[in-house]
Amino acid sequence: MQTAPYLMMKEYDQDGKPLTGNDRYEGFCADVAEQIARIVDFEYKVVPVKDGKYGGINADGTWNGMVGELIRGVSRMCTRNVASSGLLRLC
Repeated sequence: MQTAPYLMMKEYDQDGKPLTGNDRYEGFCADVAEQIARIVDFEYKVVPVKDGKYGGINADGTWNGMVGELIRGVSRMCTRNVASSGLLRLC
């Protein structure tokens, strides 16, 4: 979910060169993920949630969004902003 200033995509660096991978993302959530990766020593890949949702229960009882991807094992970690309090929530 791209929401400024938490996560934003950029296509080119300051010199106009195309960016790839995690370098394409900037913002608070991207910075927190990078710092956690450095401290815990793991590699990660930023992948926006496919359905564009944070997570809710579908009519069939399954979860969608970031929560659904965590439950199904598609993702191992997610970051998101909490607009009402301005805090970052790690799922």
